Amino acid sequence: ENSIIGPHTTIAGNAHIRNSILINSIIGEGASVVDITLENSIIGSNANVLGSINSLNISDYSELSL
Repeated sequence: ENSIIGPHTTIAGNAHIRNSILINSIIGEGASVVDITLENSIIGSNANVLGSINSLNISDYSELSL
């Protein structure tokens, strides 16, 4: 929703992307990514990321607000 995806970005099922830019990144199953720009990042399954940062790797079932 209201996001730019790619190039080279994979988003697994049930992930929620809103107001974000994702470049060369992997977003896991059921993850939530909101209000952030990510490049060269991996977001694990069911992780929640909110805020603004450029690159991030976060594991499954994690939550991060910036």
